[in-house]
Amino acid sequence: MTELDTRKPSTGRFTAYVLNQFGAPKLGELSICGAPPMDPPPPYLGALILSNIFVAQLYDPLGRMVLMFSRRVDQAIREYRTAHDLLASYVAELNERNDHFLRAMQATAHFEQSIASACQAFKLMKRLNHRLGPNRELPDDRRALRIIKLWNRSKHFDEDLEGCSLADKDIIAPVWLTNDGIECIDAFVPFTEFRTVLLDLLDGLKFFAEVLPQQHTEDREARNAEADAGARKPA
Repeated sequence: MTELDTRKPSTGRFTAYVLNQFGAPKLGELSICGAPPMDPPPPYLGALILSNIFVAQLYDPLGRMVLMFSRRVDQAIREYRTAHDLLASYVAELNERNDHFLRAMQATAHFEQSIASACQAFKLMKRLNHRLGPNRELPDDRRALRIIKLWNRSKHFDEDLEGCSLADKDIIAPVWLTNDGIECIDAFVPFTEFRTVLLDLLDGLKFFAEVLPQQHTEDREARNAEADAGARKPA
């Protein structure tokens, strides 16, 4: 009868040079998950669709833009959560090994997707704000502009390559992660700032999913009450 092999699986540890060369810039310095956790988005998207069907329909093109905005916000938060979990899982094992660095690359890809959806949502929100009035303006565009810089580097990376606007030595990665945030060749966004932007966008989604239908319901009830009062007046 053979004895069970109780040895621990072999682990591997690469140098910072290997991580930076075959993973991403500054990956060898990545040691913590600086991205704060984020709760799942409330079911605002479903509530928005139901309210449009049964409560207050937003007619196109406004309704179509609101729906696109809502989907982008929902997706941005879900991608952020996936990225956070992958990054936290990666750094949790760094005391034992670092040969699982492709997990950090997966986290980066999901952060890129979150950034893309967030930027589209922000642009849609600005357009919606223009239609609804200045009181719906986001409080600080500068944060979003920094995120848009990251998105532009990711979105136009193929153009940078084709147009030779990047020197060969700068062809490294569109964006990469650090302990504190997300970086590219010309921008840096702290994780905490990015999360704040997502929460602001989520507030905008809540407005369309809950506040606006409630206002519509209250206005309709007030009009009905006025009509009933007028009908009861003696001729």
